[in-house]
Amino acid sequence: MNKKIIKTKKTKIKLHILLVLILLCTNSFTFAANNTPYKILLFNSYHLGYKWSDEIYSGICTKFEASNHPYEIDIEYMDTQRIANPEYLTKLKLVYE
Repeated sequence: MNKKIIKTKKTKIKLHILLVLILLCTNSFTFAANNTPYKILLFNSYHLGYKWSDEIYSGICTKFEASNHPYEIDIEYMDTQRIANPEYLTKLKLVYE
């Protein structure tokens, strides 16, 4: 074989190895950066134990668990189903402003 062809093949192999190493390193850093948990704030109009809203919460958790990505959920129960007087709603509004 021609020495020039051999040298070109060696250079191509070296470049391919370098490219693979760069991609592996980049992918590792990306994975580490994307492993930060999702932070979720869920406002719930009802109270803990209200079947309909508990099922929604369960569905949200099921979807995030299926993603295999860490997550943290904070829930604010506003309890407007049981407490619906205007004074309470005004206080809620002030808290969430």
